[in-house]
Amino acid sequence: MELVALQKSYDAIRQIGAELVAVAPQKVEKNAEVVKSHRLSFPVVSDPGNAYAERLSLAFELPDSLKELY
Repeated sequence: MELVALQKSYDAIRQIGAELVAVAPQKVEKNAEVVKSHRLSFPVVSDPGNAYAERLSLAFELPDSLKELY
């Protein structure tokens, strides 16, 4: 999972004076569950419908082969 990989780099990110915030389209409750279950040290904020991600040109559609996994 990408968030777990980011967690492994979190200390290095903080050491250079940066902050890490993940943006995900899931509901707040689901993101809170992910943060807790993976013991993430950074917040995962909700972006229902990918509205914010689209404004930043970060939104994308998964190929059909991956949709079942997510």
